[in-house]
Amino acid sequence: MLIKKYVAATMNEALAQVKADLGEDAVILQSRKLDKGGLLGLSGKHQVEVTAATPDRHPMPKPSSKPPSAKPEPKRRRERIQHETLAPPPALLGIREYAQQTGKSNDADEMSNVRTIPISPRKPEGGRDRSQGISISQWGAEPARDGETVHDLRSEIETLKGSIRDLAEKLARQDIGKADDGLDMFREALRKNGCSLETTASIVDPLSQQLDPKQLEDLEGLETRLHELIASKFSTSRLDDVLTGMTGPQLIAVVGPTGVGKTTTLAKMATNFDVLGRRKVALISTDTYRVAAVEQLRTFAGIAGLPLEVVYRAEELPAAIERYRDYDVLLLDTAGRSQNDEEALAELTEFIEHARPARTILTLSANTRLEDQREVISNYRKLHFTDVIITKLDEVSSAGHMIDMCLIADNKPWMYLTTGQSVPDDILQADPFLLAAMVVRREYFLHLREQAFQMSAQ
Repeated sequence: MLIKKYVAATMNEALAQVKADLGEDAVILQSRKLDKGGLLGLSGKHQVEVTAATPDRHPMPKPSSKPPSAKPEPKRRRERIQHETLAPPPALLGIREYAQQTGKSNDADEMSNVRTIPISPRKPEGGRDRSQGISISQWGAEPARDGETVHDLRSEIETLKGSIRDLAEKLARQDIGKADDGLDMFREALRKNGCSLETTASIVDPLSQQLDPKQLEDLEGLETRLHELIASKFSTSRLDDVLTGMTGPQLIAVVGPTGVGKTTTLAKMATNFDVLGRRKVALISTDTYRVAAVEQLRTFAGIAGLPLEVVYRAEELPAAIERYRDYDVLLLDTAGRSQNDEEALAELTEFIEHARPARTILTLSANTRLEDQREVISNYRKLHFTDVIITKLDEVSSAGHMIDMCLIADNKPWMYLTTGQSVPDDILQADPFLLAAMVVRREYFLHLREQAFQMSAQ
């Protein structure tokens, strides 16, 4: 038996090729429609492929004792089957019968209503008898073994077509490309300024959905919108406003890990008129662990003319507070405690519980890694801190990570920023739009830092 494949533009042309090549006694083994070329069938040339064979009038030759050498399959251009097989492979049709069934002028009906012809009985593996012909209606009711695979492939192709259409529509909007350029510019600016990838995406990505193309193309307006969005993330507080209306001595506790500058920050708060105005202030220190900590605060207190009380045990705090009942504000300096030292944090918690402060301010250093900041904030939550102070902004070269710090700290109000060691000058009131400008534009932050340096040098 000689088996060959023929490809033509129509079924009639393919049958003519079979007849001319194999004769009128040839049988049709299989036929199918092909789409060649184009992108996923969206465009291309429709063709018909027919597999035919000569009648098997001679016995098959006995197989050779030597195994046949494997021939590499010739390379073909990729073809995609768009329609199901038109006639079932188990049934063979004579070319006359096939021509009679398919010889119609309408191309749409060219491959329908094919009558199958039985072939000689033969049972394949598995015992299923395929000797009987199968009608086209039976073939539709009982699909081929790989029918599910063909169905899945067809579904995937339709999904890809939809994706390509969506992409084509998006690319057709030329202004979208410009808008993406604007968003990418600010996305890159935030990343270069130290903002984490996750936070940058949470801030910038929603703008592409919230704003129309004209708004996205307006870079100045886009930056204004970005500033407003970031500023809305920051909550700030003023100690002067917090104390207004309160009666009796109000104790403000300053806590934080070692080395963040709590004592220096407390001295700035006590001596800076913009922080506490003309209120009567006294200092209390429980930092008896660090060498020269009390002496450092005593020096500040002496220069400013403020009283200082040193407390060694938590239970002594209520009596110390009572001794300064005629004062407006008591600033409590605490010992720095590592966020990983559970015992030390428990001791600090005991001091805070005895003090019962009106506000507990967590002091964080701007030059600490975000990973460590997250750990500090998590472990200091047990002290129920109410506000945040950021120190050592003069020691960093970017400020984008401050938005991350804000989110990590559960959006607790930021009270002050410190930009150096000079007492009482290097302290700023936290402001949402000031913070947003520092986060968005690195050059603005660097300019602000340089101004702080110049003021400290004067």
